[in-house]
Amino acid sequence: MLKRIVRAALVCCFSTLLAISVAAQDNSGSKSDGVKHPALQTDTNIKSNSAVNSEDEKIPAPESKGGPKAKGGGCMVHVNNETPWIIAVYFEGDYVGAVGRYGDAYMPITSGYAVLYARADFNDGSVRTFGPNSFRCGSGAYTWTLTP
Repeated sequence: MLKRIVRAALVCCFSTLLAISVAAQDNSGSKSDGVKHPALQTDTNIKSNSAVNSEDEKIPAPESKGGPKAKGGGCMVHVNNETPWIIAVYFEGDYVGAVGRYGDAYMPITSGYAVLYARADFNDGSVRTFGPNSFRCGSGAYTWTLTP
């Protein structure tokens, strides 16, 4: 009788942990509404706001671009801009490009936890920010939808 109770408890615990793990790895995507701010002097979510490259930077290519096979694969990030603004996109705090009005941007990344951030700058000095958005990149695709 005790064995049955212990076995049932273990099955219950394992099922709960599995459900939590699956929920944490859901790469289906997310949606972020823009948050308007007055002019920001500094933005702590941005490490580098430049598209200038360094010859010394050693960034491995993702597997889809001939890089080493990553544990757990990698994923394709799709930034879906549903706004009338040009938006700068940051990956792990570094500028990776802009997505145009009502446009789309795609970037392959290696597996693991990742942080996306986006920002629209306006001519009056104000900004609208999206994120930061943390997610787990496994295999497949992750869509981040930006809305006004």
